[in-house]
Amino acid sequence: MATWKKVIVSGSNADLNQVTASGGFSGDGSGLTGISADSLGNSLVDGNGIADFTFNGSAGATVALDLNGSTLNLGSSGVKVADAGITATQIATSVAGAGLGGGGGTALSVGVDGSSIEINSDALRVKATGITNAMLAGSIANAKLANSGITIAGVDTSLGGTITQATILAGSTAISGSGGVVAALTAGEGIDIASNGTISGEDATTSNKGIASFHGDNFSVSSGAVIIKNGGVANVELANDGITIAGVDTSLGGTITQGTILAGSTAISGSGGVVAALTAGEGIDIASNGTISGEDATTSNKGIASFDTNHFTVSSGAVTIAGTSIQTGDIANDAVTGTQLANDIIIANDLTVTNDLRVNGALVTVNTANLNVEDQFILINSGSSTATNESGIIFGGSNGAVGAGAALIWNGDYNSNDGRLAVANAVNWNATSATVSYSVAGVFEGSVADAATAQADHAGNIRIESDEIFIYV
Repeated sequence: MATWKKVIVSGSNADLNQVTASGGFSGDGSGLTGISADSLGNSLVDGNGIADFTFNGSAGATVALDLNGSTLNLGSSGVKVADAGITATQIATSVAGAGLGGGGGTALSVGVDGSSIEINSDALRVKATGITNAMLAGSIANAKLANSGITIAGVDTSLGGTITQATILAGSTAISGSGGVVAALTAGEGIDIASNGTISGEDATTSNKGIASFHGDNFSVSSGAVIIKNGGVANVELANDGITIAGVDTSLGGTITQGTILAGSTAISGSGGVVAALTAGEGIDIASNGTISGEDATTSNKGIASFDTNHFTVSSGAVTIAGTSIQTGDIANDAVTGTQLANDIIIANDLTVTNDLRVNGALVTVNTANLNVEDQFILINSGSSTATNESGIIFGGSNGAVGAGAALIWNGDYNSNDGRLAVANAVNWNATSATVSYSVAGVFEGSVADAATAQADHAGNIRIESDEIFIYV
């Protein structure tokens, strides 16, 4: 639990809970209390397994284990089993389970029957001819074999299984004779084979190759050669059986007139008939005698126009607003808005705003050598009513980066929203939050209760009361 701890300085009234001195204490110790020598009233003596020693506090003594050296010994890291220290003597006979013998002074051994299993040259092995038929339980399962079957006509048949003639001839037609199956034929695409040996063609379809006949209206067939007859393809049999002219679909063999082609346009006629067909676009009028004229421009219609020299300058068709031609009286009240202004406004001279200046953009850049603020207080983060928000001042370039630096911030969520000043070592100019690197310590003068009221009881703060110094830890 955090509390105020006294800092001992010259003249302090020291009242310490615990004191540890690695370098020893100086002085005669006459002021020490609560220390007795009763704990040294009885001597320490060696027990079983401990080398002989006695200790009564009058002189030092060494405690050592009493080891026999053959079974247990001392190594560099402590007590260890001596090399070759475990013998048959240390192994109980009960350790040797089924199939094992020895222990109790006798070497461990493996029990073998001598007929199927034997020991040879200090190795356990299956004896030659040691595996009999009786040991195989009368059979060897197929799963015990590396190859346990045979594949016939694409069918894998395990040893002991059965494969039929029908399975072998599956997918083919068996032609039988007096001696049995004479041949096995397989029907390809477009062919049928009967069991009596009759081979016939399948009828052709859009999805199956086969035999077909050809209609005399469309085809000529000679010696098996098929050609399309002259005139054998009708319009309805064509994917595209017409042509579109001037928006009119006309079938092959049909007729489209000049009047249909020129519908909706102005036909310019000459001695030889129609010379050209023109269509009037926006701002253009075309008379039947061929006269082309421009329509007058309006606010809703593009057309030809003239420009008042009081307001406009025209050169080679290029129109510009004449200099100083726009007077204050030409501008309606409140008519100039943000949309009438360029994206960037540069004022070469001083700008004085006699009333309030409000900037609603996301970024305000002040590029000045010096900033003079008349107000006594500066409000930061004015749009927030949340106590836990961070806000502060960034010292640009302090961590070696443009647009960022160390910041002095208000850490609003510290100690259940008490808040305190802190330093954040790296904060970007457009950040909405900051990570505290360390807090700023403060100094308070007064009592513990007054410090709590002032929310000064925060870690690292210093409190001064009656010439004594305290730190909150």
